[in-house]
Amino acid sequence: MEYFETEEGVLLASRLFGAVQSTSKASKYLKEYLKFQPDDLPTYKLLAQIQSKQRDFSAAVETYKKIQQLDSGDAEAFFGLGQVYMNMMRWADALPPLE
Repeated sequence: MEYFETEEGVLLASRLFGAVQSTSKASKYLKEYLKFQPDDLPTYKLLAQIQSKQRDFSAAVETYKKIQQLDSGDAEAFFGLGQVYMNMMRWADALPPLE
């Protein structure tokens, strides 16, 4: 097994690529890290933000919904989901998370 296939390696790679604004590579490694740590809220939040920056709104919606499954009271997830729906011009869907 190579280092970047380990839990520590994929976390390091995702953080490094995120720091240099290589969002596609950061997203790839964040997803890999979540295979090791499927309940890691900060990683899901970072992934959702990156997906939004990439304009991959459908993926961002799914990630924010996953965050809400893990922590139903996470205000950041509700706000992020509402923002993504607004970017998608899905106004009716955007209102409930933002209320």
